[in-house]
Amino acid sequence: MRKDFDQQWRTLNEEVITGMKEWRLQHPRATLTEIEAALDERLARLRARMLEDAALASITAQSCHWAG
Repeated sequence: MRKDFDQQWRTLNEEVITGMKEWRLQHPRATLTEIEAALDERLARLRARMLEDAALASITAQSCHWAG
């Protein structure tokens, strides 16, 4: 399961980086506030996935522990 997380999280991380590069090229005159908002939007998706995966792994581990 851990390796699955690593690959998914790496892929999402690359999407954040690529997305920001593309966004920045499309918005060369963006203000710091606009750049921050664009980055926060992308990072929020990565954060949500990581939290979800970690929480589900905890639930799964607890279920296995209780069943054991």
